Amino acid sequence: MLNNSSRIEKKSLIIALFAVVLGLSASIGSLLLGVSMLEVTSNKIETQMASFYQAKAISLASISSERHSFSDSTLLDEMNRSWQATPNLPWDEYICVINDSSQLLFHSAQPQTVGDNIAGNRLVDSEHFKTSTLGALVQAPKDYVGHYVSSTGELQIAAFSPVPGKNWMIGVHRSKTALDHEIDSALRAQYWGIWIISLGILPLALLLLYYSMYRGNKHNKAVMQELIRERILLNGLIDNTPDHIYFKDLDSRFIRINKSQSKFLNLRDPEEAIGKSDFDFFTKEQAQQAFEDEQSVLKTGEPLIGSEEHYIDGKEDRWISAIKWPLKDPSGEIFGTVGISRDITDIVKTRLEFEKQSKFLEDVIGSLQHPFLVIDANDYSIVLANPAALNSQYKSATSCYALSHGRDLPCDSVEHPCPLVLTRDTKQPAVVEHIHPGPDGVPNHFEVHSFPIFDNAGEVTQIIEYSLNVNDRKIAEENLNREYHLQSVLFQIASAGQFSKSLEDLCQSIHSYLSDVLDTKNFYIAVLDSERSKLSFPFYIDEHDDHPGIVDFGKGMTEYILNTKKSLLANGEDMVRMDKDGDIVLTGTPSKIWLGTPMIIGDNCIGAIVVQSYTDENHFNESHVSLLEFVSSQIANSIMAKQADDKLAVSERLKELLLDIITHDLRNPIGSIYNFSELARAQFPDDTLIEHIHIGSTRLLKVLDNTTLLSQTVAGETIPLEDINLHHMLRDTLDEFPALLKEAKMTIELTCPDHIQIHANPILSEIFKNYISNAIKYASMGKRIIVQAWEEDGVQISVDDFGETISEQEQALVFERNIQLAKEKKVGRGLGLAIVQRIAQAHGAKVWVEANAPTGNRFRLHLPQEVKAS
Repeated sequence: MLNNSSRIEKKSLIIALFAVVLGLSASIGSLLLGVSMLEVTSNKIETQMASFYQAKAISLASISSERHSFSDSTLLDEMNRSWQATPNLPWDEYICVINDSSQLLFHSAQPQTVGDNIAGNRLVDSEHFKTSTLGALVQAPKDYVGHYVSSTGELQIAAFSPVPGKNWMIGVHRSKTALDHEIDSALRAQYWGIWIISLGILPLALLLLYYSMYRGNKHNKAVMQELIRERILLNGLIDNTPDHIYFKDLDSRFIRINKSQSKFLNLRDPEEAIGKSDFDFFTKEQAQQAFEDEQSVLKTGEPLIGSEEHYIDGKEDRWISAIKWPLKDPSGEIFGTVGISRDITDIVKTRLEFEKQSKFLEDVIGSLQHPFLVIDANDYSIVLANPAALNSQYKSATSCYALSHGRDLPCDSVEHPCPLVLTRDTKQPAVVEHIHPGPDGVPNHFEVHSFPIFDNAGEVTQIIEYSLNVNDRKIAEENLNREYHLQSVLFQIASAGQFSKSLEDLCQSIHSYLSDVLDTKNFYIAVLDSERSKLSFPFYIDEHDDHPGIVDFGKGMTEYILNTKKSLLANGEDMVRMDKDGDIVLTGTPSKIWLGTPMIIGDNCIGAIVVQSYTDENHFNESHVSLLEFVSSQIANSIMAKQADDKLAVSERLKELLLDIITHDLRNPIGSIYNFSELARAQFPDDTLIEHIHIGSTRLLKVLDNTTLLSQTVAGETIPLEDINLHHMLRDTLDEFPALLKEAKMTIELTCPDHIQIHANPILSEIFKNYISNAIKYASMGKRIIVQAWEEDGVQISVDDFGETISEQEQALVFERNIQLAKEKKVGRGLGLAIVQRIAQAHGAKVWVEANAPTGNRFRLHLPQEVKAS
């Protein structure tokens, strides 16, 4: 019994021990198995979350393809808006966008970190136990799913994907600690169940394990539902976008296309394209190009962005813009390509038309022979310049004032106004004259035209400048003015003989007139007697030597040109050499330069005109030689006429001689110029140069006509009178002085009633011309001239200047013949005013001068006749 009992107890003990051991083994095994299962479950959930993040990253990255025309900031806002629209978004789940320089462009949780460089943040590939950096991933670029160490050192679950069309990477990440905590929270009941099983409460543990697994499965279902939702959204986006979207395998065969691509391929259903390639829908050349592009993307892993493809649809040219990038699985392996195409035919046609118009405009502007600029109205910078504008020694300049003038600051002065400033301030076109240096540094006169370009608000933002080189016109104007002035001098010289009392008076007048066109500080006129044995000097002015009187004909410089009958321009070295050669014998103070011209009538040389300088050997040149030669024959005629007048006292003969010379020597060539200008005006009515020539020749012919009338007044003959509108006569007279007024920087004002009608000869205008000319010449410091006419005991006319006032003693003398006042200042009013006196007498009028207030002179004319209203 005992043995049986012991045996039973032993067996029971063994069974108990076995049960204990089995229970312990079962508990330990259950604990180990449960922990292992929990670890596997946790890793699986973590992997699913990482894959979910990759899908989100790819979905957000596709927004760039859909909205590639958006700006960067708008695109980032669109990504954030799509992210924030995700339901049940965990608070610690973020997105970020990084550019190719590893700079943070966007962070949904930490906007203050935008701009940070995060190239050094580590990536941890949990599968291969390799580490790399975010900067290396950005430079790849390629998809990445795994662990990521943030700038703060926190380990995170992350997925990164390239953004099509941008050198960006988009990342979706979450703290691994937070995720683990969430998973642990979800699996906490499983842990307790394992422990309870280990303690012997297996049914309860199984129940709790089932409950925890149920909750885990529910969480997994929620994740899968979110993935399905994202897939539905993605499919909705793909199928409803107007762009053509297609997916291809490694052999460039379609695996999926959207409805827009299906319509583009003329298919009824997108499924019809599955398994086919571009070679089934396009020409061989078009399909081959697309195939090569896709194979390049597969080989390099680099996206193809902005590829422009051209094809012919029937007879119409069409263009599409394509974006292609590789498809990668979670491991980064490329398994195909995705492409987005958009019809850009209208855009390309618009661009081609714009390029055509731009090329046409560029050719037009480039063909302009004159400088053409488009200038920013605010900072004077050059927006556009044609080759003619860049033909400057400052062609590398970036501003208009630096290009045109080589200046550091804009030019805007009274003498040199800036057309840009004028147009910008007035909003009107402007025309100014500037002097611009050419490529060789030589100054050129330009007429600068500026035109405003307005913005939508009506403000001037840019200005067009077009410059015309007016050098030739300026030279022609100067030559014309010089010729006109020279003809005026000739006229004065020709007229001087009639009013000179003696040969000496005539030479004095000639010196006075020549001083307007030549430096006559050292000047003399030599006259040869009929026997060619004596030289007399009716006029002699010199800074160093005294008047020589009458001398024997010798071997001086004067005698040399009288013998050769040729003009001579000689410097000091020339004269020394001629002295050594025995051609001349030097006498008197040596001069630096000497200019002499013989006075010849027919074959006879009657004397010489000489000017010289003691200080500057370049004081005279060939132009002065030509000038003296031009006036020498007239001076010779005047001197000879005066000699004849002195000898014969026959004024009529002198008058006829002078008129014959003027008619013969001047009228024919001036008439030819006038006829030529008439023909040219008819052919070129808008040419300002031809108009100036026509006006000048008309004036010269008028001078010749007035010469005849003036001779009649001098001779006391009656001159024809006619009814003349005084206002028109004064207005026409003023129109002859714009150039002289501009040069003297003076203004002129006219006050005259329109109705005053006078009975006079048109030569009366010479009185006003003389008054105005004298005011410009001798009263320019007064800056202005006032011409007035009014009715008082007939008609009163005054010409007021504001220069130096003539004294009362001299006022009575200025209208006398050969009277000059203050000759050293060239303010004499001599022979010209004497002629004014004769013209006034021929009209029964009176002329005089009186003081002006506060300074200056008032030259008056009184016509005591009945005023007739016009």
